[in-house]
Amino acid sequence: MITDEIAKTSNADVKIKFVDLLSSLSALRSLTSLDFQAVNESFLIRNALKVLIQYQDMESCSVFLRYEDELVNVSGLDWDDISDFEESDQGIKRTSKRFKIGEGLIGLAAETRVQQHSQNCMIDSRFKDGFTDSDQIAPGSLICTPIDVGHELIGVLNVSHPQANFFNDWHERMLMIYCSMMGHLIVNRRLFHDMEDLVAQRTSELKTALQQTEDLKKRYEQLSLLDELTGLFNRRYFFSRAESAISNALRYGQSLCVLLIDLDAFKLINDKFGHTVGDSVVKNVAVILNAESREGDIVARFGGDEFVVVLPNTPCSNGVASAERIINEVRALTVEDVPEVKLTVSIGLSCVDSDYESDPPRSITVNQLIQQADLALYKAKSNGKNSVVTFIHDL
Repeated sequence: MITDEIAKTSNADVKIKFVDLLSSLSALRSLTSLDFQAVNESFLIRNALKVLIQYQDMESCSVFLRYEDELVNVSGLDWDDISDFEESDQGIKRTSKRFKIGEGLIGLAAETRVQQHSQNCMIDSRFKDGFTDSDQIAPGSLICTPIDVGHELIGVLNVSHPQANFFNDWHERMLMIYCSMMGHLIVNRRLFHDMEDLVAQRTSELKTALQQTEDLKKRYEQLSLLDELTGLFNRRYFFSRAESAISNALRYGQSLCVLLIDLDAFKLINDKFGHTVGDSVVKNVAVILNAESREGDIVARFGGDEFVVVLPNTPCSNGVASAERIINEVRALTVEDVPEVKLTVSIGLSCVDSDYESDPPRSITVNQLIQQADLALYKAKSNGKNSVVTFIHDL
């Protein structure tokens, strides 16, 4: 016990022991105040060594961390470094100094998990076996203390002094306690940053999963709104958009046109050239309709070879002009790899005139306008196709 040892000493020795005790307690207290959350492990270790040198008579300290079957010097500090010590978060700088487990005094401390104390390195074979740097002066005294937590060896703390026989039992016990605390500090830091990395990884995975979910949601929303072959609105979505457009036209006294477009002789194209060519024809016509549409127009694929276009705020004469442009564009269309396919379309047009006024306003539905456009389309087919016929609603 420390009290028994103090009782056997002189008053001068008691004072020395008391100062040593205070210094040791100060070093341990400073060690516990270090932030184990430090970003860099080498930075944390160098601060721990700084504390050790400041409060103990240590000339030089270094830590060799275990990497597989080697001990690598990752951080060293001398007394002369204290005044120039910079607290910066720099990466671990591994030096060329390294030992195999069991090699030299450091390697022996790692292998046995027992503190190794060389009172005089110049005559100690355990030290000389691991000392290969001919340019470096061997220390006088050396203590190598394993840093381990449970069954895990973290590394070895290497403390030296130029004088032989400098360290005593007090230093040995103090360094064992110090290394135990340093080991837990290092392990806690590693666990903390492993947890941070895991949280960051899980957060990234969650963000990715949420983005994928959002993408799938948008994809399914698009599938519910759009025709898969052409990318135009599908029939179901068309009706909700068209109802709103017609209601606005009636409410604000605006013109509106509905174009019902049908490919001429499309069945013959499918029968002669196959459905792949038929699909290509449908997609090319869809491209033309998109190109001719304005912002606010509603373009939809109504059936296999049938399309419908709603032109809000458009008088009937402009609707006819738009239909004629579509007819001309389709007639000039050439199907890739099948130049002999000649395309034409027939268009039926129904209109709501802007001079419509009544109190209360009469209603007209999408189905009514579609039916009227369909009658006009039938007339265009009967007239020889490749033309537009208008059905003007009697307001």
